Amino acid sequence: MKTFAHRGASGYAPENTTAAFDLAIEMDADGIETDLRLTRDGVVVLFHDPSLDRTTDGRGEVALLTFRDLQPLDAGRWFHPRFGGLRVPDLRSFLRRYMGRALLELELKVPQAVAPSLDEVQRMGLWDGLVFTSFEYPTLEAVRRRASWAAVGWLVDRITPEHVAAVRYIDGVQICPRASTLTREDVRLAHRYGLRVRAWGISDGLIARRVIACGVDGATVDRPDWQGSNRQAWGRVVEDARQEA
Repeated sequence: MKTFAHRGASGYAPENTTAAFDLAIEMDADGIETDLRLTRDGVVVLFHDPSLDRTTDGRGEVALLTFRDLQPLDAGRWFHPRFGGLRVPDLRSFLRRYMGRALLELELKVPQAVAPSLDEVQRMGLWDGLVFTSFEYPTLEAVRRRASWAAVGWLVDRITPEHVAAVRYIDGVQICPRASTLTREDVRLAHRYGLRVRAWGISDGLIARRVIACGVDGATVDRPDWQGSNRQAWGRVVEDARQEA
């Protein structure tokens, strides 16, 4: 099972910053998950919320500001003073820094980000370790219409036969359910049709055990060292879950 750092190692460093991404790499995460939004002047930035308020010292909507407007903002101090001075990163710099070092899961938060995000990836060179995801199925359809080469995955609350059929219809490679809803039968269904399963929303060791026992291919976590435990301790959790399965 592969570990994906949720917005980087966001349990230890401010989400969607180079500090969180670098820490994920240091913690041997298999992949990095992050969020894509578009500025007013068409730059793809890594930012989760529509508004700047929660994770920067700025105010306003990301979509209404230019990338130049975002550059002076502090994206780290809200988490802890030692992270002061971190900036909102753009997709181009992110790809340059991390493509080839980890698997990348890029969540499209708005449909307007589809075309420029695909363009950035093509500019960097296609890589099979990158997947575009979204909670919004029409956004994934837009990706498929524009780029037959793109790997896509659908973020869902739970796996259903209808969801699996919809992902297959757009030649998707992955379905991503909420961890707390997952069953072994769900994973078997997805695997039967060639889809990888990446669970999200893993908040404690009990849920972690559940998704491992269900046989998922990957899990998105805030702490790539697995909720603060060391690798040896986490290894015991994995082994126990496999034995229970």
